[in-house]
Amino acid sequence: MKPLLSLLPVFLLWLFSWSGSLFAELDPVRLEEQFQRQVVQADVSPRFTVTPAQQLVARGAVVGLLGYHFRAPQITPAFLEQWYENYFQMLDPGKAYFLQQDLEEFRRYSDKLFEGGQPNLEFAFLVYQRFLERLREWTLFAFQAYGREWDFQEEDSMPLYDSPAERQWAATWEEREKNWTHMVKNVLLADQLMQEEMAAREENPPEAAQEKEGEETEKAVYTPPPVRLRSRNALLDIFRMRREVEESEVVTTFLNAFASLLDPHSCYYAPDDKEDFDIAMSLSLQGIGATLTWRDSYTVIMSLVPGGPAAKDGRLRPGDRIVAVAQSPKEEPRTVVGMPLDKVVRQIRGRKGTRVYLTVMPEGSSAETVVDLVRDEIHLKDSEAQSTLWDVEGKRVLSIYLPSFYRDFNGYSQGSGDAASTTRDVRRLLREARAGGAVDGLVLDLRNNGGGSLEEAIQLASLFLAPPSRSCPMPVPVVQTTNGKGRPQVRVAPPQEDFYSGPLMVLVDRGAASATEILAACLQDTRRAVVVGDPGTHGKGTVQAVMDLANSPLIRKNRSFLEGKAPGSLKVTIQKFYRITGDSTQIRGVTPDIQFPSFLMAFKNAEGDLPHVLPWDKISPASSIPEQTRLQNYLPALQEFYEKYAKEDPAFLRYTRDVEEYAAFRRQKVLPLEITERRDYRNQEMVLARKFRHYQPERNGEERERLHDADEALYDDGAPREDVVLQASMAIMGKMMALDEQEGGKAFSVPRSR
Repeated sequence: MKPLLSLLPVFLLWLFSWSGSLFAELDPVRLEEQFQRQVVQADVSPRFTVTPAQQLVARGAVVGLLGYHFRAPQITPAFLEQWYENYFQMLDPGKAYFLQQDLEEFRRYSDKLFEGGQPNLEFAFLVYQRFLERLREWTLFAFQAYGREWDFQEEDSMPLYDSPAERQWAATWEEREKNWTHMVKNVLLADQLMQEEMAAREENPPEAAQEKEGEETEKAVYTPPPVRLRSRNALLDIFRMRREVEESEVVTTFLNAFASLLDPHSCYYAPDDKEDFDIAMSLSLQGIGATLTWRDSYTVIMSLVPGGPAAKDGRLRPGDRIVAVAQSPKEEPRTVVGMPLDKVVRQIRGRKGTRVYLTVMPEGSSAETVVDLVRDEIHLKDSEAQSTLWDVEGKRVLSIYLPSFYRDFNGYSQGSGDAASTTRDVRRLLREARAGGAVDGLVLDLRNNGGGSLEEAIQLASLFLAPPSRSCPMPVPVVQTTNGKGRPQVRVAPPQEDFYSGPLMVLVDRGAASATEILAACLQDTRRAVVVGDPGTHGKGTVQAVMDLANSPLIRKNRSFLEGKAPGSLKVTIQKFYRITGDSTQIRGVTPDIQFPSFLMAFKNAEGDLPHVLPWDKISPASSIPEQTRLQNYLPALQEFYEKYAKEDPAFLRYTRDVEEYAAFRRQKVLPLEITERRDYRNQEMVLARKFRHYQPERNGEERERLHDADEALYDDGAPREDVVLQASMAIMGKMMALDEQEGGKAFSVPRSR
């Protein structure tokens, strides 16, 4: 992912909050005293020691990852070299602190990270000690630099990168100090521009703000202290947090530097991390209703739970970065950039009915805002499928939005007849729609569906796939899986009585992943549905399993060394998905039959953009793939219809121009540090970020039923959103139904099996 400022110093980006921020008073004298005591006079001499328990856990984790992983990796000199460099990158993802000479100085360890089957924890602690020294150097420099006055009139700029891999560690002290100077100037310049915006809003407040003026509010809003004080406070907070780190956290980082080389989804969970994982996977939890991940030292929102507090509020989106957290408006937000994910989760999670204040950097923008949410209990039922009936040229089209593939496994195991299920809900929604008349077309909206239960994806596919033979209704293949060590397993859709045999469309985007890609691929490969959407889906074609290290033979045999403590767990990639054609969904995902322009394609956040991904490959196709319809004969006509629509529809034309403008802006590789150029840059960035959000689909009932005809000038956050992609999809469905009618119901309809 390439946030516009994503590769600036990760420990500073939370400082941009201003408008509406909730900060407590900071005392310059107190900060100076803390700086002298906690940084200048701080003892950063070595204090880490390797214990038998740490050695056992480290060995068990590496042996387990090597033994269970799909790739079956070998420890070679080249692999050890990657592990060596990856550990430095895990500690310093923005490559802001270490010097190239640091990597060279420790090079003697590069081939000794796994001697005698034992990970070298001494190396891990030595490098972390050097990291603390470099971090203190930065803190000393930046604390003083925030007290200086800077000239923003002189021509200056700093580079932007698509990924940390493109950036290099500084070769000299002078080069590193130049980078640090840019980091400080960027924070101060961004703050100065925000102050200008605040002043402009106070002079000319928006109409909505004028209407609310004088109204009572329960929310306490505080004027934030100057950015120089906030910056200094953040520096002290980060250095203190890193200096007081526990030895187990250093070991965890070192082990994950190893695990992430196998693929982006494999990792080691310390005992507390595993508890967080279990809570995230349970059917009920108390929090904001968001799935979080850790990327380049940021806590990033992966997805929102439909019906949860964050989804209902509407201000957070996948890709947004949480950079600070507070529990009340009077509490100074604590920066969480660089903080381990489990600790961030604990700050966000909380008792039902309590409020949490998140300082957020929205995806596609360098500006920050504070989002306050009331924690609530989140249940699986909040993620249920939603449906809307549309009138398309006099015909009834049902669109069903599936936020995930969910199943109440406990209910199923107990034989409950009403256990939550995606397939069961889709059946119900279609029955309810048919109660008012025939359904002439069906659209499965799988946008931003990150997957879920593979069983549900297979069951749902069976509702639309007719058996290849009426006389002998054999099951239809849906997906293949393999662990890389044996013959692939073909998963099939069980034969079912006809559910829906008419024109079918599947709508996907870059956020569609995993089990979602399996369903879309199956319906595309059997020529049962027309797939439309972004030029590509996410491309996650791997399967992970969580394994408790306590069950490892090595750990069980030597558990006395643990002194009763839990060893943690492994999340390991054990399988890959393959389409029934034999193609993997890994990296390539699903390519729609008809492709729309997309804002999301400008982001570097798909599977193929991640480091150390498993490659795409191909196996033998599944036998007896049935052809459901003659859809391929009509795709050229649908493509021709779409191209004409895209050139003539005013809303779609505007959408296409905005997507192209947004993509061109994100291709810029330089961030201006001269105030006039930066002001122009920021104004353009804010306009484009609003445009991006303007086109995001509404997901809350009645709002989704309105197709907005917004004026071209309405691109502010308060403007009605337009789901231009869904409008285009409905137009194509209209053409599908017309073709089907011309062909006597044989173009896209499945012959009935009875």
